[in-house]
Amino acid sequence: MGRARKERIGGILLGLALVALPLGCADGNLAAASQDDYVPPQFLDDVMPVYPEWALDQGITARLEVSFVVGFDSLARDFLFVSDKAKPSFDSAVAKSLRASHYLPATRAGIPVEARIRRIYNFEL
Repeated sequence: MGRARKERIGGILLGLALVALPLGCADGNLAAASQDDYVPPQFLDDVMPVYPEWALDQGITARLEVSFVVGFDSLARDFLFVSDKAKPSFDSAVAKSLRASHYLPATRAGIPVEARIRRIYNFEL
């Protein structure tokens, strides 16, 4: 249900952690999510965010946690950000990349359902 990976893109390390829960258990109750017929959403095309140019120039790093919904229509929406510092341009870069990504929606008993995903992005130089 969860996975982690690190990718180096243009000298930038983005650490990603993925946890997916069906909307009925957004409070973290995995018992409701562990039904045999539930399949979490998957990234088909995972677009990485662009490091904000001003932050690169100034040597600024950031850690953001974002949760969002992958709808039964495969679209990302309802972004909720938690970050170590208030930097709207990092939030914007992540939201833009998540909107540009393509997803296979979660399913329950073979029927597409909405699910909330939580990811962590580390913008490091």
